[in-house]
Amino acid sequence: MAYHNYIYLFLFLPIMMIMYQLCNQKYRYLVMLLGSITFYLLMSSKLIVYLVLISLSTYVIGLGLSQSKQKHKGLFLSLGILIPLGILTVFKYYNFIGENLNSVLKGLELTIPYRKFIQPIGISFFSLQAISYLVDVKMGKIKAEQNPFKILLYLSFFPTIIEGPIARYDQVIPQLSTGEAITYSSLTFGLQRVLWGLIKKVVIADRLDPFVGSVFKNVDTNGGVVILIAVLAYTLQLYSEFSGTMDIVLGSAEIFGVKLPENFNQPFFSKSASEFWRRWHMTLGGFFKDYIFYPISLSKFNRKLTKWLKTKIGKRYSRLLPTLGALFVVWVCNGLWHGAQWQYLAYGMYYFVIIAFGMILEPLFLSLFSRTKLNRESKFLNGLRWIRTMLIVNFGMMLFRSHGISKAISMLTKMIQDFNVNQIMDGSLLNKGMDIHDFGIILFGLAIMIIVGFLKENGIQIRIQIAQWKSYVRIPFYYGAMLFLVIFGAYGYGYAIVELIYANF
Repeated sequence: MAYHNYIYLFLFLPIMMIMYQLCNQKYRYLVMLLGSITFYLLMSSKLIVYLVLISLSTYVIGLGLSQSKQKHKGLFLSLGILIPLGILTVFKYYNFIGENLNSVLKGLELTIPYRKFIQPIGISFFSLQAISYLVDVKMGKIKAEQNPFKILLYLSFFPTIIEGPIARYDQVIPQLSTGEAITYSSLTFGLQRVLWGLIKKVVIADRLDPFVGSVFKNVDTNGGVVILIAVLAYTLQLYSEFSGTMDIVLGSAEIFGVKLPENFNQPFFSKSASEFWRRWHMTLGGFFKDYIFYPISLSKFNRKLTKWLKTKIGKRYSRLLPTLGALFVVWVCNGLWHGAQWQYLAYGMYYFVIIAFGMILEPLFLSLFSRTKLNRESKFLNGLRWIRTMLIVNFGMMLFRSHGISKAISMLTKMIQDFNVNQIMDGSLLNKGMDIHDFGIILFGLAIMIIVGFLKENGIQIRIQIAQWKSYVRIPFYYGAMLFLVIFGAYGYGYAIVELIYANF
């Protein structure tokens, strides 16, 4: 039952709203827990046992952290991290580790057998939430939760369980605990955002799916321009789907008065790879920054290493090298979090190398701007930076989507060697799951997304602006948006159901 499913939109969500509103304020969090467990059972059935196990261990170890002596806290935290991480490793990485160990141990009688695991829905997300909760308790940022049902609700909350956002405990549970009633404002703003998310997911992302799939599957039979357009289309598809799903998720939570952390902040306005990742999947980046990068950077080992390097290579590089070491670990984790395949690890390393080179060469560029008196914030240079960033991002997306590193290299080679603009007009684009009308709808939807993004980037809260319109303008606008979704949504006869991409991670 995905968030764009009829059952979720027209049955599950309305029932939840009615039950929540009718319940006593004190016990509304239990209604949310019941709904979240039901939601999970409908998707993952018996695998809910792992969600319950991680929730129970997180609750018990959280209490242990709050009551133990300082010298024992590290042991409790290690155990608390090992349980969700161990379960995640078995389900997600067992076969990947086994295949690679078998390659290394080839010729020996010892082999690790292949196991077919069905991965619990959302385990990559709620495992990180469990870890963040325990670390925050250990560091004294939050108090250990005394109510086990609230820990279970935190990890199973139905708007976040499939694709995030990866919310912190203190961002969610205090809001759910108050049990504030659904108001006209929360309902209208929530539904408004759900509608926008559905348009991005169903009209744009799902319509692009057959075209993208066809080209990436048949690289050898497609020209360079077609492959380039497919790469751009995949970037648009992934953003439309992931950000669209986040809109549905955040809108669903907002109906109940819960404001979840944002996961996107107009990433395609970025002028560097590092800025792009500060704007894209922000809660994942925030987790890696707070729970991996900073602990490594500020560790005793890193401080000693910095002090030793200072005597060998100078002040700047003595700070830079340990930072790059921490950054390397972050990008390894980022790549592997997305999947147990070498292409995802290569994806992480790709961004590490680019960002690392940017950090290393920064003094050189600063010196260049100083000597030439160039305005580094000029529109021309910012435009060049934007073009450079989009090239980096789209190549990264090609690596991310292609089935293996060699496939990505083949696609890039084909784009260079067989680049013929005539492929746009000779019909090559129109026999791959999309016709001229589909491309027209995509371009129209893209134009709307660009306008909305531009307004948000310039501080204009378009949702608030629409809510302030006169009712004789606002209501027809909402009906028009719903009609646009119904008419141009890629669903029904002739369309395959497109599953959520990030749900597989």
